[in-house]
Amino acid sequence: MRSRRPPDRCGAGRDMRAAWILTVITLITAQTAEGSPLVLEPEVFLEKYGYLHQDNHIHNAAEIQSAVCEFQWLSRLPVTGELDGATLRQMSEPRCGVSDEGSQEIWAQRVNAIFTGRRRPHRRRRSSALQVEKWYKRHLTYQIVNWPRHLSLGSVRLAVRTAFQLWSNVSGLVFQETPEGPADIRLAFYEGDHNDGAGNAFDGPGGTLAHAFLPRRGEAHFDRAERWTLNGHKGHNLFMVTAHEIGHTLGLEHSPVRHALMSPYYRKLGRSLVLSWDDIIAVQQLYGKPSGDRPVRLPGQVLHAALQEWEFRELHNGHETYRAASLLPGCI
Repeated sequence: MRSRRPPDRCGAGRDMRAAWILTVITLITAQTAEGSPLVLEPEVFLEKYGYLHQDNHIHNAAEIQSAVCEFQWLSRLPVTGELDGATLRQMSEPRCGVSDEGSQEIWAQRVNAIFTGRRRPHRRRRSSALQVEKWYKRHLTYQIVNWPRHLSLGSVRLAVRTAFQLWSNVSGLVFQETPEGPADIRLAFYEGDHNDGAGNAFDGPGGTLAHAFLPRRGEAHFDRAERWTLNGHKGHNLFMVTAHEIGHTLGLEHSPVRHALMSPYYRKLGRSLVLSWDDIIAVQQLYGKPSGDRPVRLPGQVLHAALQEWEFRELHNGHETYRAASLLPGCI
């Protein structure tokens, strides 16, 4: 990971002392939406998510300012290069654990391809071999290794199946669950350090919710310490987080587009369409359009109603319920 030159829009020569004083003051009172204190110091956060190099953990003012600018851009904040209150609060929000490094360049390539009609290979800058990160087949299998507290296997299977179908509805991919044996994509729940490296250890409720690996490793890991739910009223919506992490297992990076599913920060299931135009273009540039060239996009209110029905049935009947799948025409 290299250090980055500060973008011109930020200015390279500002005095960072005031910003760091503000940081210390704000860290004392910063709270997440869940009421938990900010866990990582800003410099540690910027290293963890790919904005700063980790060589000796020493950075000069220009490097920090450049990193803050890039973070603000991806987070849709005013790009000032200063660690103001809004920037620090954003750092404390629940999010995906996948690094943001390279997301800005990849998004610029994607938008450029829209206007020029040229498809540039989707390459991952962090890979030493610079290989195209995608699956070279269209039929993929997945497996649920274990599941979280408070939810039954039946409801988890339905949520996961719907999350995969979300992507197959708008691409040339087909997914199939395999209960045992080899699978292309494996989903599992862990707590704390789970042999993915210290940087990928889960941190308990809030903070990092999940992370995933790019194609060919094909794994998505979720923090078992979170309270997972299907309705999202008390806890984090498993369907939404799963759909996001599946995007990473397909080769998608984080998006700066507001309301994009692939935004790095947790998004509740609302009434609008779950996939943004940017999500759809990203997956279609890798895998093409669905059969018939007619993408199926489901509004969040339809999915929300189905997920509520599933969870209600699980709580009151205590067994797997597949009848609610009828609420999702074309999806299940």
